Amino acid sequence: MEKNRVKTFDMEQKLQRWRSPYIKHLAKLSAHTERFIMAKGNCSHFTHMYPELMQKTLKLKRQIDEYHNEYREWIETSGVVKNPSRFLIE
Repeated sequence: MEKNRVKTFDMEQKLQRWRSPYIKHLAKLSAHTERFIMAKGNCSHFTHMYPELMQKTLKLKRQIDEYHNEYREWIETSGVVKNPSRFLIE
């Protein structure tokens, strides 16, 4: 294998089980994105991006938050999920 080759997702890999509900991962991704945008800690790439990429990042953050809220609402009201509180742990 080449040293510079980027590792891609291989369908034959064993998929790891997520131990937290999906909604918790969405909340965590939103928090990480917000911290990235604020350029806190060691990662200040956002402040060096060109404006179009900055706008895409801000749009992504809004979309994650909107999806998170819609997903939460769906879990609570759909009736498809038998025990909604189990999936709404954050």
